[in-house]
Amino acid sequence: MKAIYFLSYLLCILIWSSCIPTRVGKVKLKSTDKLIKGESVYFVRPFYTYATFGNSFTCAACTEKTEQQIYFEHVWDSIQYNVANKFFTAKKVIYGKRGEKQEVRPFRFKILLGGPEEINADTTSYMLAKFTWNIRAGKKEEAMKYIPDTLLQLSNSKPVLIITNDFHFYEMEFQSYYASGTTGMNFIPDCLLVVLYKEEIQYFRGFRKRYKLEKVFNNHSIIENITLQIFDKIK
Repeated sequence: MKAIYFLSYLLCILIWSSCIPTRVGKVKLKSTDKLIKGESVYFVRPFYTYATFGNSFTCAACTEKTEQQIYFEHVWDSIQYNVANKFFTAKKVIYGKRGEKQEVRPFRFKILLGGPEEINADTTSYMLAKFTWNIRAGKKEEAMKYIPDTLLQLSNSKPVLIITNDFHFYEMEFQSYYASGTTGMNFIPDCLLVVLYKEEIQYFRGFRKRYKLEKVFNNHSIIENITLQIFDKIK
């Protein structure tokens, strides 16, 4: 009987894991001598998309962001800007309206053990996510269809840093012979950095890992370390 409960618990883990997006595709690093550490760049305020898996943090398909989301984005904005200044002299650029309503939109990229997913995002964040994700998939020409002309033209004067953060929050209930409960809120940040210069992609880097949300929420040094990972090939 104990073995049956254990197998049931294991099956539950596998089923839930299949719902967690683990994207696959060609990950290409682009780093050229056109980027010099310490030079002046434009830092575009980061963009955010959310997996639509229902939870208390993101309110799933809600059009208005929760207070926790707004706070969390503010923290990431600040830390990612500070990290950028460890490598460059970064001038902030605000593109798009953070207050726009979110919509559930199709996001058709390959997912391990699953099909195409949906994300919740405002229009600008959705378009820029398609830009960075196509780069990761090795589809440069497709990616360039989603970069706004404003940012493309801006890259003619200085390198432009674009970061997209795709956030996935989830919690999993479990039941076994001995106990039942929940794993608590888990968090998967999928962060991509692209540097454009002279309308060309000069640098690309991504980072993705699973964390306990409480651990990240209470320890901002983790966010700094995550961001350092996407800047680590800047020479």
